Amino acid sequence: MRVLALQMLAICQLACASPCKPSSSASVTLSTTSAESTSAPAVSSSTIADETETSTTFFTGSTAVSETETATAETETETVSGTTTEVASDSATSTILITTSSAGTTTLATSTAEPTTTTTAAAEPTNVLTNPGFDSGTITPWYTIGQRGTLSLSDEGTHAGEFSGHFYADYNGPVVLGVDHPVDQSLIKVDTEYHYSIWIKTAAAVDCQTRKITCGAGGGYILGTDWAGPYNEWTQFTMSCIWNQNFLDLVPSIQIRAECQSLEFYVDDAILIEAN
Repeated sequence: MRVLALQMLAICQLACASPCKPSSSASVTLSTTSAESTSAPAVSSSTIADETETSTTFFTGSTAVSETETATAETETETVSGTTTEVASDSATSTILITTSSAGTTTLATSTAEPTTTTTAAAEPTNVLTNPGFDSGTITPWYTIGQRGTLSLSDEGTHAGEFSGHFYADYNGPVVLGVDHPVDQSLIKVDTEYHYSIWIKTAAAVDCQTRKITCGAGGGYILGTDWAGPYNEWTQFTMSCIWNQNFLDLVPSIQIRAECQSLEFYVDDAILIEAN
């Protein structure tokens, strides 16, 4: 009886039993910063690596733009039937940095150089006469024409400097009188114009036919100009002189001469220079 009861219990259990139904549980864990919907096939025990991409763009101009895009892969973990699947979900984060540089007004300090004019004084021409103002304390190389009259130094009422030359002659009738001033021929250029000037103060002139300043040689003259002025006043007289080779060979000179019965004058500061 007991055996029969056990057999009946076994049959009853078999009759109440149904086919095997597997139990399942699904757990999905999603961590993302993006609102994207992501689906991917299940991959057993696999991981898709994070990927980061960075690009930088520069713009030429007064505005510089720097843009950085960072794509960060988020991980989705899905557990299906004991299998863990990690799916990469792109979450894009963009950062744009704009730096604007405004160039302010720049004031440049400038200085304007005024034109500078430099004036160089021309070299003074050389006076080729020897002892032109008698400041050597002698009358040399001056002498009297025809050895008539006297020439001496005077320290009274000079035009300039310490001394001047004083000439005096007195005859019974008109005769050529005056002084001769020799010129160093080595200092004279042939056929070249020279300017001559001299200061004369007339004290007396009696019965004069002519009064001239002359350029000459060997006792004669080539060119001449008249000289006459107020008495007892220094007066400047000027003229031009040119010597050709023949006259240079005869020893050039300048004369202050007059054809008078009586003559007295002072001379000072003679100059003979090459014309510019």
